[in-house]
Amino acid sequence: MATLKEQQRYYDKITSGKTIKYTPKKVKSLHTDIYTFDPLESKHILKYYNSKNRKASSSQAGKYAKDMRCDNWLVTGQSITFTQDGVLQDGQHRLLASVESGMPLTTVVVYGVEDRAFAVTDSGKVRTNGEILAMLGYDNSNELSALVRSIIAYEMGASPDMRTGRRFDGANSITKSELVEYVQHNESVVDYIAPYRKNQLVGASIASFCYWMFSETHSVKEAEDYLDKVLLGLHIEPNTIESYLFSKLQRNRNAHQNKMTKMALVSNIILGWRRHKGYSKSNVMQLNWDIRRGLPNPCKK
Repeated sequence: MATLKEQQRYYDKITSGKTIKYTPKKVKSLHTDIYTFDPLESKHILKYYNSKNRKASSSQAGKYAKDMRCDNWLVTGQSITFTQDGVLQDGQHRLLASVESGMPLTTVVVYGVEDRAFAVTDSGKVRTNGEILAMLGYDNSNELSALVRSIIAYEMGASPDMRTGRRFDGANSITKSELVEYVQHNESVVDYIAPYRKNQLVGASIASFCYWMFSETHSVKEAEDYLDKVLLGLHIEPNTIESYLFSKLQRNRNAHQNKMTKMALVSNIILGWRRHKGYSKSNVMQLNWDIRRGLPNPCKK
């Protein structure tokens, strides 16, 4: 998370340089328009009429800017609002995104909002990615959201986030629009959720991601043969890598402390897959990530 100084430096950088003058209307009753802000007008508002907002979040503005550059930004009923004195009350991150992306911002604009309304602006609960997918009719929406975010980060060449051990670097920068677009263009991805969703050893997002990865790189049958053994304990033979890994995951599940992180679980399942596919035992417990693809490099046979 950015510090206050980093946030301020970001804001100062965004608002530096020339602007195009834009003067918000000063009215005593509500007045509504639809207006397209030039990026330099957005900068002018941020520079001269934004005295009451919280510190800006560069990551939030960056997500919006990404959608604007990719033409994923939609005009909704959410407005840019100004008080009766012409001070920006809501919308600084959208204006920041317009400046950062260099793209115009078409939006509803509301003038004449009372100052005291600031206390309840944005106080509603923000919809999660899972809730958005559920509204679009997708089952197991939370698990689907986690899977798709991992896939997108993986395909973008992200490496594991070793600071947290939980996710791929960049997974949190994936916008809601990107996530929805990916699901709508790759609807078969939903098929990777159900088969191992209720396994008792790892979370559904881990199981579905490994299922997707092995199916994409080899075949669905091979992936299911392996995961049936290590996650469900089906058709497992003693003294095999599958039986070893199944026991290890069981011990982790029953442990009261020092449980493996999500990334450690993924790593162990991938390492077991290497052995399952007949790769060399050398360096079997060392996971080397291909920076270009975000994938573990297979050990040489």
